[in-house]
Amino acid sequence: MAKKKKEKNKIKIGFPQRTFQVLNTLLILLILGFYLYRAIDFRNQFIALYSEVTSEEHPVYLSEALISKVIGDNDGVWKDENENYHYRGNPKYNYVSYSGRIFRVLDINTDGEVRMVEQDNTGSFILDDSATYSDSLIRLWLNTDRDDQFSGIYQKSLKDFDTTMIRTEYCTDVIDGADSIGCKYTKNDNYVTMLSLNDYKMTGGADGFLNNGESFMLISMNSDNENWFVNEDGSLSTGSNPTQFVGIRAVVTTRYDLAVQGGTGRESDPFIIRRSDVMEAKNMNISSFVSYSGRLWRVVRKTNELNIELMLDGYLNDENGEPITRSFGSNNHYSPDRGLGYYLNSEYMESLENHENVLVSNDWYYGSLSGDNLYDYHDNFANTLNCYVALPNTAVQYVDEYPGIFIMANIDTNDDLVYTIDDDGHLFAGFLSSENKVRPMICINGSLAIESGSGTRDNPYILAERSGE
Repeated sequence: MAKKKKEKNKIKIGFPQRTFQVLNTLLILLILGFYLYRAIDFRNQFIALYSEVTSEEHPVYLSEALISKVIGDNDGVWKDENENYHYRGNPKYNYVSYSGRIFRVLDINTDGEVRMVEQDNTGSFILDDSATYSDSLIRLWLNTDRDDQFSGIYQKSLKDFDTTMIRTEYCTDVIDGADSIGCKYTKNDNYVTMLSLNDYKMTGGADGFLNNGESFMLISMNSDNENWFVNEDGSLSTGSNPTQFVGIRAVVTTRYDLAVQGGTGRESDPFIIRRSDVMEAKNMNISSFVSYSGRLWRVVRKTNELNIELMLDGYLNDENGEPITRSFGSNNHYSPDRGLGYYLNSEYMESLENHENVLVSNDWYYGSLSGDNLYDYHDNFANTLNCYVALPNTAVQYVDEYPGIFIMANIDTNDDLVYTIDDDGHLFAGFLSSENKVRPMICINGSLAIESGSGTRDNPYILAERSGE
């Protein structure tokens, strides 16, 4: 006898039940959407904590903002056994904007102090014969010394330096080969130092973020008192050339309680410290860019009267945009009354827009450089000359960015020669009659209003129009 199949109980779902299920599903989706929105909003608020201006009551310190971006060991950051963070390779979130310059973070210690280096060359210098950094003229150019009026050209160019930075530890090891790079010996006697061989090695060498395509000097030396250098291709070398301008990259260390005032730490949006509103020319940071009379200029110094010295970011050009060349004149002392100085302070000055209300007469430093002491930048401050348009001296930051130019330094032992920076970046004594490209300097009124811009090369400050009074 065949067995009957057991019939399954079937429940017929009617219209009311289907409607309830649809409404219930929609309600669940709405709840999920609400909490997803809240999660995204919370994430955005968390990010905003580090990307927007923080209040005095709840500051976010630079070290905290940096560490918040650390994602394991795959983002160019590693932590040593002492809980210090170090950056290596090509990290995405170690960019800091300070005083109109971009820095890259090297490391963060357990106290929250951040050591960082300028992304580009700070300036250039002619090597001296000092055996150590502590005794060198480069140290005096970088750091303020109470007994030296013309020391600290770099330190004085940074905003609120005394309340922003602390002393910076640096390596003093004498290293004769790349295979013996290390940092067994250190000092902590200066605020501003330079990169060491150990810094370059620990960040990845030629494959790391310190290889910026520029040639620059390291603080490390070998037993022959020669400095180590990083070349443009990232390779290492040693040498000493008493007439060669060499790049410098300044290293500084921030206080632990330095608050972030904006940014996310990326190259396009660096963390900002010591933000300030630039309403007038006198508030511009040194190294900032200014657009004036159709050309780009760079801020290189503030005078005691709070006027601003600018250096042309390039050469004087003809109507086709090609650099013009001129001879210096019949006398190797620069003067607004003769030769190149007369041309710059008459015909060229009159070609500048609204120059009567923009430019101010300024006391420009100059001096004589002797063959036995080319590297002493103090010689540039021996004399002053009052005029509107001048030439740079060898102590000016960024002076060798555009070589093949005259500088305002004469040779007191030979009236027929004048100093230039030749096409290879060497200090060179050339004849007065020889022709070179020209990179002028002007001084603008510090009370001029800033109309727009952020001071970068791509978005320079624009001066507001000012009519005569």
